[in-house]
Amino acid sequence: MNNYKINKTKNNVEFLTANYYDKFWEKAEVGKISNFLSESETFDVKSEFKLLYSDLGIFAVFKNLENSIRSEVKAHNSGSCADSCVEFFVKPNDRNIGYLNFEFTPLGFVHCSYVTDWKRKEGGALSKRDLLSAKEISMLKIVSDYKKNSDTNMWSLAFFIPFKLIQLYFKFDEKDLVNDNNWTANFYKCGDKTEKPHWIAWNEVNALNFHLPECFGILIFE
Repeated sequence: MNNYKINKTKNNVEFLTANYYDKFWEKAEVGKISNFLSESETFDVKSEFKLLYSDLGIFAVFKNLENSIRSEVKAHNSGSCADSCVEFFVKPNDRNIGYLNFEFTPLGFVHCSYVTDWKRKEGGALSKRDLLSAKEISMLKIVSDYKKNSDTNMWSLAFFIPFKLIQLYFKFDEKDLVNDNNWTANFYKCGDKTEKPHWIAWNEVNALNFHLPECFGILIFE
């Protein structure tokens, strides 16, 4: 099982940047999303991430390299995984049954929900998930360097998730995260309807299904 150490920062969310090499991210460790599912039609996609946390929330940035970038989704909670997509699934503790998932497109649209029953119904839908509201989504800050129709095969996206948002669904003490060893998560890169569909995980999953909390890795707050 993979571990990722999240270092603490005094960075201000106002200076959040999608520049992966910016000084903003200098204290962050690099995580690589490299476990390709066998169903992928390309194995050339590269994706990695960095995380930091402050007293107020979690910062993340993803850097992606892929030959054909898809960015057709035009609204939040509209099936981000069809596009070129990076995803962060997080479960802060075992006191709540579920987990939160955040799925981002190159243009910064996000599909996010609180999942409490991840068993698949006939047809593939999750048994129980509640989409985050527009008000809750507005609590996020999302920045991307991607410009649609640009001649590029690389894109980066950064986001900030305030602890106040996560605490709407989970109880934890944001002032004592160093002693909280119950956080698990996974990071994904996918593109269901890209020219060459692909599915890649940070911590390996055992099926073509990212909604497997038993396959999450461990987050360690430093």
